[in-house]
Amino acid sequence: MFAIAPTDLDWFERIRSGPVGRVVNFWTPTPWEVKELHGGDRFYFMLKSPVRKIGGYGSFVRYVNATASAAWQLYGVNNGVDSERELVAKINRFAERRSKSVIQSDDPTIGCIELSDVITLDNDKFLSPESTWIAAQIQTCPFRW
Repeated sequence: MFAIAPTDLDWFERIRSGPVGRVVNFWTPTPWEVKELHGGDRFYFMLKSPVRKIGGYGSFVRYVNATASAAWQLYGVNNGVDSERELVAKINRFAERRSKSVIQSDDPTIGCIELSDVITLDNDKFLSPESTWIAAQIQTCPFRW
């Protein structure tokens, strides 16, 4: 099984520029409750507009809900930001734009999609979903969030 998820360009660039450890946190500003992915499943990064291409992937390790402070303690810069303060600010900004029920918090609960063996592609190697096998597969992809 595999998943393709919209990916923040800043997160992607921070992970790509490294250094990062073995496990990175593809965090979500609200819990997603990922249930269908299993260890080793491929998780693709669909870079948001204006890029709109697949910029890399990682291997799914596990999903957990955590507070921003706990996520910072677990992953540090592997959250794709340089500080806990920056993490909280980004979480609140994304949640405010995309969820009507989220209340701003100094320590919000987020979804943590742990990924290992992350590969980030050079810009000239990004994959256009329309021109790859992924376009055909995405219509029947059996995962649920």
